Amino acid sequence: MSPLCESYLTAEQLNQMEPFYPLHVYVCERCFLVQVQEYVSPEEIFTEYAYFSSYSDSWLAHAKAYVDTIVARLNLTAASQVVELGSNDGYLLQYFVAKGIPVLGIEPALNVAEAAVVRGVPRSRSCSAARPRSSSSPRAHRPTCCSAPTCLRRCPT
Repeated sequence: MSPLCESYLTAEQLNQMEPFYPLHVYVCERCFLVQVQEYVSPEEIFTEYAYFSSYSDSWLAHAKAYVDTIVARLNLTAASQVVELGSNDGYLLQYFVAKGIPVLGIEPALNVAEAAVVRGVPRSRSCSAARPRSSSSPRAHRPTCCSAPTCLRRCPT
């Protein structure tokens, strides 16, 4: 059992019972996607989310090193597109933007996503924004690189 992550209690809530939810992790044996069952709506979790990835200098250094590596490995250019699901405050995508590579951050938490916009990271609150659009070019609007550090089920459509 666990309380909701990244949520804070107000002074008035300190003497009230805090809700706890089962915490069972499910792992797909084929693709190793890890998920937890949804007990609370995404709106309840992501209305005012407390975690900002950019608060950690070591995490930012790791993200920059990852971008340097993956840009070279996949030969990403201004003709590429990188989409990140659960992009938080743009901690990762900002380094692709700095290299002139188009990005799209999918982030359901509005307050956190607004911090990404300040870093020049375009964002959407819907996973449907990352779906390929019909076009005469088969690669039109199709991401070259996609990162999904968080569970897809958490992203409201």
